[in-house]
Amino acid sequence: MESILSAIDEILRDEMNVYGRMRELEELKTAAIMDRDGRLIESISKEQEDLIIRIDLLEEKRISVTKRATGSANTTLRELASGSNHVILRTGSELKNMIRKLQDLQHTNGQLARDNLQYYEAIVNGLRESSSIRSGYGRDGREKSRVARPAIFSQHA
Repeated sequence: MESILSAIDEILRDEMNVYGRMRELEELKTAAIMDRDGRLIESISKEQEDLIIRIDLLEEKRISVTKRATGSANTTLRELASGSNHVILRTGSELKNMIRKLQDLQHTNGQLARDNLQYYEAIVNGLRESSSIRSGYGRDGREKSRVARPAIFSQHA
């Protein structure tokens, strides 16, 4: 059983490394959102997608090892350690905390992105409401057009 616990501990540590990189990318994404750098956000998101695939593969590996050891894929780390104070319990707890912090950061970034979208929607709507095209024909038969009530900035933002 010790070798099974060590194998699972190694998988969990690999997951921690991947989640650590996800957090780094999420922090970079925060700055990119604040700078309104869409290309950087896209690049970060693509790298995160690759990391999610790696996490899925690690989870499948962990489930496979657990299933071979216990016959069930739903066995908890505490059940695997069965009363011993194996390092796997601490590793699992650290991984859980890391995931929570990542989720909090992702939530914050989601809110920042939504706020940016609302800001730009307000600007665009303000521009739509405050300007219109007036056209007509001059004596020479040519169309004259100009923007009436041009908006320099949005009063809604």
